[in-house]
Amino acid sequence: MARVLSNGLISGRVGNLIYYVRDGKQYVRIAKAPNDPKTEKQLRHRAKVRDSGKFFKQFDKVIKLGYQSYGPPLRIFNQVVKYHLANAMEETAPVGKAKYSFRVVPEKVVLAEGNIHSPQIDSCQRIGQEIDLSWNPEIGPVPNRHTDSLALIAYSEGNLVYAEFHAGLRRQGASKVTLPKQYADPVHLWAFYWNGEKGMSASLDNVSDSVYLGTY
Repeated sequence: MARVLSNGLISGRVGNLIYYVRDGKQYVRIAKAPNDPKTEKQLRHRAKVRDSGKFFKQFDKVIKLGYQSYGPPLRIFNQVVKYHLANAMEETAPVGKAKYSFRVVPEKVVLAEGNIHSPQIDSCQRIGQEIDLSWNPEIGPVPNRHTDSLALIAYSEGNLVYAEFHAGLRRQGASKVTLPKQYADPVHLWAFYWNGEKGMSASLDNVSDSVYLGTY
């Protein structure tokens, strides 16, 4: 939007014309259309960003916890998408009107990043809707704690992400988690430790890297 200056001259845009003042004189130029050649490389990259973003929006609460050290939610989301664009995408057959389509490879997904040592899962079984887990309860070095909570994340395409952030404490060594009834199909599972003791600010020392457990 253009505005009239105190000297009666104009500064700003009117339609496709841009008015500006230089050395007290009025000038005008035609606004150029944004340069968007839409090359094949650009279109493929935009499709990757679109499909990666769509995937990780489903994990919003999970990555806010798992990537807490990155700060505000938008920065966390951007960091997660950036990492997986480079490390976890594969091209698929186009879907609908899309010229290019991509999928996030679950086996390469990292849902948490931190300094706590990742859980050492000894066994993981599914019987019906129940996931039966056991893990190494030894505390190990700092910043590991006996009070670290095990988070178990389940995902199957077409369903919302299911997250059990309190599947058990490190020191317990075993737990059973019941999936909602709509998760009848095989699910991808991830696990990571986190610690939410009172008075602790967001930090890499409050979470571990996630581990992919497989499909169950």
